[in-house]
Amino acid sequence: MRSRLGHRYARTLMLLTESEEEVREIRQQLRDALEALREPTLRGFLENPAVSAYKRADALVEVFDKGGMNRRLTMFMKLVELKGRMRYLEEIVEEFETLARQRLGEQVVVAESAYPLDDEEREALVDVLGRRVGKRVILREKVVPELMAGLRLKMGDLVMDASAKMRLEALERELVRED
Repeated sequence: MRSRLGHRYARTLMLLTESEEEVREIRQQLRDALEALREPTLRGFLENPAVSAYKRADALVEVFDKGGMNRRLTMFMKLVELKGRMRYLEEIVEEFETLARQRLGEQVVVAESAYPLDDEEREALVDVLGRRVGKRVILREKVVPELMAGLRLKMGDLVMDASAKMRLEALERELVRED
């Protein structure tokens, strides 16, 4: 139920957006709101059963308006609070991120390497991958010393492993088969 609920709310929010610029703005403000709602005082207020949902929602609108939040997002957050779905906000944010990447033509690629990539390697990798997938690539780098050398790329469910570790394991399997 949780994943459907988060997706349904995120999809509704996406349908309310009018432009790619607004998608970017709301995506960032959703991240900021999620972070703000982790603050203990605000969280305690929102979780206080003695305060009515309407008072909590009105307080959220006031805080978000003062913070300059997009008006559509403010009203969306009010609805989420009134429906008692604020505990699903993290999931809604994650689902919105996925929908935003689709709408904006972005592809997240995780690049694992034994050593940090330098600027030239990073640029070349983003350029080549961008041409291959036909999208703007968002590169997330991760240093994994066990790879020894080479690179492992992850795009969604697809994994391309050109690491020294993988090559050595393949060679080992080949040698064991020949025995």
